[in-house]
Amino acid sequence: IYLLPTNGGQALTILTALVFGFELPISPLQILWVNIITAVLLSLPIGFEPAEAGIMDKKPRGHNDPLISRLHLGRIILVSILMVIGSVLVFKIERGNGISLFASQTAAVNAIVMIEIFFLLSMRSLDGWAHKAGLFKNPWIWGGIFATIIVQTGLTYLPLMNSLFKTEAIGTGSWLRIIAVAAVSYFVVEIYKVIGHHFSVRKKHVPVR
Repeated sequence: IYLLPTNGGQALTILTALVFGFELPISPLQILWVNIITAVLLSLPIGFEPAEAGIMDKKPRGHNDPLISRLHLGRIILVSILMVIGSVLVFKIERGNGISLFASQTAAVNAIVMIEIFFLLSMRSLDGWAHKAGLFKNPWIWGGIFATIIVQTGLTYLPLMNSLFKTEAIGTGSWLRIIAVAAVSYFVVEIYKVIGHHFSVRKKHVPVR
């Protein structure tokens, strides 16, 4: 549920640019970079997440149930779309403000990674509000987020990384837009998750006449 939308969002971002004929918000080399960051620093900490409270009260999965439910598939699609909208929106705003192509792509890359960070926090609970999972019960999550911020800072501001990945330094205004886009995405996913789970539970308990 975490990896599929991150990969799907990146692919759809490139596809959107090709279909509508505007400049690529993120280069293929930058996609490779994001995939490495996602796979190592953000995905692995989920494996250390403690079991949610009340997990033993849930009914066992049926042997014919799909690995990914329709509700979870909807979340994968939603996050992919939010990632496309967020990265393209940041990119277009930067370009509209007269920012260079490389700096605008750098902002778009950071928007994608920031959305992935916020989605990681949301993933701490599959069906309920993320904050109920406990803020510091999994220190690996925060270690991964901190490491991701460090390497993204290097990607954005170190001359060697700028040369290798065609990135440029971005300003405070760009960062505020990136964080705003990621925060909005987080709340949209949280609302979808909780409302979707609520109606899913109600549907299961509807009496058969």
